Amino acid sequence: MPSARVATLVVLLVVVVVVSLRLTVPLPAATPPALTSATSATSTPIGARPSVNWAGGDEPPVTILRAAERFMLGRSASLTAFWQHAGAWQQIDFTRPVSATGDVQVSAVPHDVPYGLTRRELQVATAVASGLANKSIAAFLHISPRTAGKHVERVLGKLDCRSRSQAASMCVQEGIIDLDLIVAEPMCSRLLNHDCPPAYVT
Repeated sequence: MPSARVATLVVLLVVVVVVSLRLTVPLPAATPPALTSATSATSTPIGARPSVNWAGGDEPPVTILRAAERFMLGRSASLTAFWQHAGAWQQIDFTRPVSATGDVQVSAVPHDVPYGLTRRELQVATAVASGLANKSIAAFLHISPRTAGKHVERVLGKLDCRSRSQAASMCVQEGIIDLDLIVAEPMCSRLLNHDCPPAYVT
């Protein structure tokens, strides 16, 4: 059956030729996907660390960087607070950049806490400015509500304020705020955006 063998050889030859052609002909290169507007945008992504122009020396301290990050998430044009660093008090001023790509301007000036407030009283004043009740103040300062109430009374007296809401407004306007506290304590971090005032507790 020579004809059957010839047919089989022809089929095998055709298969070999087809396979060899597929191996030698290059496949078209895959076209890369087009960039979307999300990947080509030039704006700073949410949560990215802002550029800080720190007037205090070399690299900004971690507390300053964290405060600048949260400050930029708000809408306030500026923020003033007091920060104890290396045993000395400094008045820290944050200023929002004019453009989206600008630096947060941060200045530090040696300055005692005004009105003769102690460190604890500054913390309590910050909590009052955040709209917190004595029970909440006592919880995160690890003191009793009664002690917290006494601290609040002393703060009101030193600030010459008749109510908590008056003291809160004064603290925000004059920057009588503990920077460490508003960075570390979520209940007080709203002060980093004082264009959205808290519901003051009277």
